[in-house]
Amino acid sequence: MPNGEWDVFGWSFGCGLPIDWFDVAAIEALLDARETSQSAIDRLVVGWNGEQEDVWPIIQKMLRARGYFIGPTAEGKITFARLRMATVVDADDPTTIAPIPRTLRMQPSEGEGVDRIIGNFEASPWSDGVPFEINILAESDTTEPSNSLRASLFADKTQVELDLSVLTAPEDNAADLVSLAVYRAFGAPLLFIRANDPDNISSGDLLKVSSPNTKKPWFIDADGVLVDAGDEPKWFGQVIGFDRKLLDGSIDLVLLMHNWHHNKFARLRAPSAIIASGTTTLTLAAAFSPDGDDAAEFTVDDNVELWQPDGTRRSGTSGAPDVQQITAIGVNSLTLNAGFTTPPVAGDVLRISNIDDFPDTGNPAKFASFLAYTYAAELDETLGSNELDSHIYSFGAL
Repeated sequence: MPNGEWDVFGWSFGCGLPIDWFDVAAIEALLDARETSQSAIDRLVVGWNGEQEDVWPIIQKMLRARGYFIGPTAEGKITFARLRMATVVDADDPTTIAPIPRTLRMQPSEGEGVDRIIGNFEASPWSDGVPFEINILAESDTTEPSNSLRASLFADKTQVELDLSVLTAPEDNAADLVSLAVYRAFGAPLLFIRANDPDNISSGDLLKVSSPNTKKPWFIDADGVLVDAGDEPKWFGQVIGFDRKLLDGSIDLVLLMHNWHHNKFARLRAPSAIIASGTTTLTLAAAFSPDGDDAAEFTVDDNVELWQPDGTRRSGTSGAPDVQQITAIGVNSLTLNAGFTTPPVAGDVLRISNIDDFPDTGNPAKFASFLAYTYAAELDETLGSNELDSHIYSFGAL
């Protein structure tokens, strides 16, 4: 097939698969997404001395180095997905799957039997590479799940070696290796279930598992207690494998239960920016975003306010909150519906306004960016004096 945007190798290098077999739009969206756009590999050496290569292990090595895996979409096309925890965004409108009775199987994680992760960087035909070692599961390790000591009594602790030869400069990639070590310490198990096929499940999807209609509980939770599946984060799993049964309309799923032991959702941080200049149209200093465009973190219709660098909020008339609305977004540039009562000065911080300071707080559906930040809820799980439902912001009290 002809070279495409991402096919940088010669005509003789490829898998021999038609491009129509791939979900190109989803793969390109993943490559362009803000949270996954920094996933380029540093080096790839294949066919050294003209030897033949099996392409599949090479593809797996490139994908695994950054936490990706390959699988089918709901339409049967080939796509890429990345391992991730369930977030408050997933919990806001989850896809729920109920197992068919007597089909459940859980495979405990081997993470608690691993005490060392070694990443081998920069390996090549002419070099053995540079090893970088992370040790985990020490007695003082606060990330250990509650049953680590018990599991370690029966586990033969060992080390895991990762082929990261497509990456160079281990000091620049050490943070990713530390994240892998922490992830192993969390001990995410695999859940194997059979369910009625909803015909919309793809590799990488986050699903919420619910209890089947049985007379008594039959799930065992992370504490070893027989329970019904509930609304807690631990019942969310990522699809890493599935097999559709065309004869009876069922589907076999393999779910990686990222949130199992710590029982928490990943929460998103509020956007903020440092102002360089401007009054109604603000020019921002490139301070936070990895690609240098802090304005892209905001959304049109966001309600924002000014804070001084020392943490003091700039107020409006008679000390009232001074809240304006974003009407347009450019590269490191934001346009407001009106200027602030006290004009900003270079170094002021622009941030999402407090929940009670939103105009028209009785209509939370109009806030275009409510999924971009979170507030701590009251004990009754509401927010602010208008008692807005906190679940659309943070999935309950924190």
